[in-house]
Amino acid sequence: ISDSNQDGPNSLELTLSHAVGFIIVASIVLIFLFYLDATKLVVFIFTMSASIASFITATRPLCAHFLKRHADRPLHFLRLPGVSSTPTLVDLIASILSFSLAIWWLSQHSNPKAGPIGSWILQDFFGICLCVLFLQLVQLNSLKVATMLLGLALCYDVFFVFLTPYLFHGQSIMVTVAAGR
Repeated sequence: ISDSNQDGPNSLELTLSHAVGFIIVASIVLIFLFYLDATKLVVFIFTMSASIASFITATRPLCAHFLKRHADRPLHFLRLPGVSSTPTLVDLIASILSFSLAIWWLSQHSNPKAGPIGSWILQDFFGICLCVLFLQLVQLNSLKVATMLLGLALCYDVFFVFLTPYLFHGQSIMVTVAAGR
């Protein structure tokens, strides 16, 4: 895992408006998932984000370590118009590896005969990669913002797990969405 640049242009410092906005967006998405059966969409989004996160946090640094001689070799034939950087051999190999892992997870996840053994290990790996990427990209420099975010997340959880059964004919929105019903 490469060192993250704390003050770099790719990091985002969370503010109070970000914390409130995050809970509002999470609530809207949860209600959307409750009313519409979007399980396949969620699995697709997870697969793509897991592929990207594993590329950034795991496969690219590993490939760069093992292919030190070829780490900076540019592949000019893969250069995209409008993109300033040229992909390297390490980028290509790591991209193929990350995408292949994500596709393999998808095939295992959606195949009931395959069994859960391989898919949950890879799903945990992808989850860890997403968390590491989030920690690299987001800065939480204020205790006030952290307290607000955690307090709002607690209220969000309590409302959608314990209070929505009283509003939605005995159905907990969070439990229903998590169970995939």
